[in-house]
Amino acid sequence: MKRIFFTLILAATNCLAQIYQESGGLVVMEAENTSSPLGLWQEESSLANFSGDGYLRFLGNTFETGPATSPLEYHFRVHQGGLYYLHLHCAKETHDGRTDVANDAYIRVEGDYTAGPGPHDGHGDNASFALLSNDTKYFGGATDSWKWENGQNSSGGAGNLDPGGHQNKRVAVYDFKAGETYKLVMSGRSKFFRVNRIVLRHVDTAQSLAQNLNTPESETGAGGESFVYDATDDFTDIAGGDVPYYRDNGNDALAIAANIVANRTGFARATRTFGGLAGTYDVTITTMTEEDGESEYHLLVNGQRIRSYTNPFVYDPPESPLDLQPQTHTWTGVSIPAGATIGIESNADTNGEIPEEGGTAWARGRWRQLEFRRSSSLIQPPAGRIAGRSS
Repeated sequence: MKRIFFTLILAATNCLAQIYQESGGLVVMEAENTSSPLGLWQEESSLANFSGDGYLRFLGNTFETGPATSPLEYHFRVHQGGLYYLHLHCAKETHDGRTDVANDAYIRVEGDYTAGPGPHDGHGDNASFALLSNDTKYFGGATDSWKWENGQNSSGGAGNLDPGGHQNKRVAVYDFKAGETYKLVMSGRSKFFRVNRIVLRHVDTAQSLAQNLNTPESETGAGGESFVYDATDDFTDIAGGDVPYYRDNGNDALAIAANIVANRTGFARATRTFGGLAGTYDVTITTMTEEDGESEYHLLVNGQRIRSYTNPFVYDPPESPLDLQPQTHTWTGVSIPAGATIGIESNADTNGEIPEEGGTAWARGRWRQLEFRRSSSLIQPPAGRIAGRSS
């Protein structure tokens, strides 16, 4: 997903750090996507099967241990309060025959929360607030291979937080409050430890979803922020309509195969989960003009068609200069709940102007992206260059 950050004059200090937004009981953060300077951490991509753009490898201290160094900050906001487990997708190395080295970092979480249910003092118990809020060793990973560590099913069998001692491990579980913003700090401990993803999972959310690398990274926001869903990259469900979409890679768009007669009736549909905060948004769709027809587009929220737009007529023989050009339209004041299913529908259409194989050519309902901006934004959304019809 493409993200666009801009600073509002009246809230500049609030826009300096991206804030990951919990949705559906998950906060999913790529380790490399931190606003902190990396210091002794290095972004790499040589160990296969990572997610995002790469992963981080710590280059300081020794293979065994060292002080908390080069702290990395990850800010996140929780909308659904309750117990959250910390998952780390990480990898270690073997040195001098030892498999218990290059395998840990320090973790702490700052903010208004409490520890998970007690007791907190024994091997395998939930961690105390003191352990959760101070730099505590978090260990795990497989040798030169990624492994999920999550506290409930950890390498040590009793939690990944280690206050010291072989029989003295704790589970990293936090009791977060709805509406609060928190900061997770990961600092380097042992040399060459690698971290790919950091996930916080609500107790009622499936572990399989939290540990699926195809689960998208959480949306980020910081006051005056907008974000853009790319049609071909960010909408994975594209076959739920009357007819299917296909990915038109040449035009970087979703489209309908209108050369198939059966696809000329009904609407194709693409959907995904909305990752932003509940609120009122100005929603801008980027379609593509097509000289052979004027396709109709619907904006859907939780399966309901709430707004529509029709592409403009651009036919201009012998060859329209406006054919297959980006066209934007903004639906203003759209109310969207947190975790809603959002979608776009479009149809194939012909205006009867262009002869083709005993009939006429059909537009394919192409569109490229969907942008969301808070309606209170001081920056106006883009306007379409050619007038179409909307409701």
